Amino acid sequence: MRSCLFFCLVAAALFPSTEASAQTVLKSGKIVRVSVFAAGNYAFRILLNVPVPECVDGFFYVDATDPNYQVYTAGLLAAASTNRSIQVQAVLQSGFCRIANYNIEF
Repeated sequence: MRSCLFFCLVAAALFPSTEASAQTVLKSGKIVRVSVFAAGNYAFRILLNVPVPECVDGFFYVDATDPNYQVYTAGLLAAASTNRSIQVQAVLQSGFCRIANYNIEF
């Protein structure tokens, strides 16, 4: 029994679950800043009116290589220009928050 417990603990430490490793961040607020950078450099960034300490520099991003990049950016720009609240769900990757999906509140 002890050896099984030891083995299981060692295996869990050496082979962590992908699901457990992928951390998500969920925040709601209004977009107060949109920044655009070169592809591969967190190309389209938004900053909310609420603190996001989980993310480096507090921003969420969509990169130009993301599927549906144009749809993501168009929706976020629409939300920003109409001052709508959004709810963002992002995946934490090396400290940066990559947008997985979002909702615009009407």
